[in-house]
Amino acid sequence: KGISICLTMLSRALSGGYVNFGVFSLYGDPALSNALNVVLQLSISIPVLELMAYPKVMRGYFPFQEILCHNHTTYLCMLETPVFFQIMNNIQHGLKWVNPPHDISVSSECASALYHLAEFRFRANKKDVVALQALEQHLQENPRVFGSLLALLLESVVYDDCPNQWALSRPMLGLILTNEEAYEQIKVQMCEALPQDKRGQMMSAFEKLMSGVQRNLESRNRDKFTQNLTAFRQEVKTFLNP
Repeated sequence: KGISICLTMLSRALSGGYVNFGVFSLYGDPALSNALNVVLQLSISIPVLELMAYPKVMRGYFPFQEILCHNHTTYLCMLETPVFFQIMNNIQHGLKWVNPPHDISVSSECASALYHLAEFRFRANKKDVVALQALEQHLQENPRVFGSLLALLLESVVYDDCPNQWALSRPMLGLILTNEEAYEQIKVQMCEALPQDKRGQMMSAFEKLMSGVQRNLESRNRDKFTQNLTAFRQEVKTFLNP
């Protein structure tokens, strides 16, 4: 309970727009980084199975991770590799928290966190070069991490009830654009998992998924992908469940 209160307090402080947090590093004030370090250490001390067993802790933990990925991405990327992957593993567990009676806000927050991280990697701004290098060093340890998250999202959309499809769709385009080889492998694997007579239909549906979608993350392009994803889901469900 104490950890969940700390997570909630810091999450609300970071997301409330009360302070311009950029001035802390500008003036060499360690207060923000100290607070992030303490709360992060508290949060990663909880084993993932225990985390997922306590809804109140989850509702503090995952908004905190979403804020880190959105507004403090450099801090997240500069963490030690085992800590970074522990956070990614927890996000993966949160993404599975999709179907009722589960609280879909958890999977939506995890998808939002993943969207911001994928966008950060795709845009690759020059001012973020050190953090981007740190992120790539993490990925050298486990190159498949983003591919496995993309596969999980696609399978959730296709096979699950998925009441928050729009939220889960947000990170997909960024993950596809930054993991194109993994995406091609996922397409093949999902097709090969089907009976022979369904494979051609699945591959055709996958080709339509990226039809008219450009290699950018602008709002109009993301909307186009989301529209294609809705059509993709409907088409696949039609031939899988005639």
